[in-house]
Amino acid sequence: MDFSKDNFKHKNYAFYKLNLQSNDLLKKLSSHKIDYIIHLAAISSDKVFKEDLNNSFKNNINSTLNLLDLAEKKKIKNFIFASSEWVYGDNNNKKILKENFIIDRAKLKSSYGLSKLICEDLIINFYNLQKINKYNILRFGIIYGPRKKPGSVIEGLLKESLEGVIKINGSLATARKFIYIDDLVSGIIKSIKNKNSSTFNLTNNKLKSLKDILNVIKNNIRFNIKIENINNSSPVIRNTTNAFIKKKLMWHPKIGLSKGIKYIYKKLYKKK
Repeated sequence: MDFSKDNFKHKNYAFYKLNLQSNDLLKKLSSHKIDYIIHLAAISSDKVFKEDLNNSFKNNINSTLNLLDLAEKKKIKNFIFASSEWVYGDNNNKKILKENFIIDRAKLKSSYGLSKLICEDLIINFYNLQKINKYNILRFGIIYGPRKKPGSVIEGLLKESLEGVIKINGSLATARKFIYIDDLVSGIIKSIKNKNSSTFNLTNNKLKSLKDILNVIKNNIRFNIKIENINNSSPVIRNTTNAFIKKKLMWHPKIGLSKGIKYIYKKLYKKK
């Protein structure tokens, strides 16, 4: 999405293009009363981390520290942080991952996931030192939606299916909890007024495999797809549960896999 002045016109809205790693962040926003910070900015690709580890860690950690400093000085009511299910690492079983799951950092292979864990620790440290009033850490599931450039495996497989050939690099049993962008946004909004500091898994209800995604595409979008399995390795499964956020904030995802894929197809491809 293009976050620019032209796309958002409202008397209560102002757009600033700022470098979150800059030390003069507070100075540039000094004239504004700030009640909440929703920190979504990050390098969120494990591939980018592998290509430029040093700058990727600096970006994610320094931007979080600067926003925490802003939150302290502005005495904000709630610091909301976009974390990720990547903090749990990879598994080859369906063990349910709750927010209180003890994460072994020594076994965490994802540098991106580690950067998110470090940021979580920094936020909790600021809170424990009474530098911020409250936090809500949201561990996002795998996000998908109508992006022109595919950002998830769902979007990628749908685009490939319309080209006639899908190439699978891994096991068809590999599975995740996917969340459609509209459900994600509604969860963020719910967290704003949460009365307590909390960590939530913000994801969908059901674990979905690559095979499940392909079946939805074949049954609803395109029937004659050629599937090439390049590397049939062991499945990787990350089975997070959203039971806590549903109970605590009365939030429930509304868009399942089939409906989400249909939305993307209708928005991006149906007219073509």
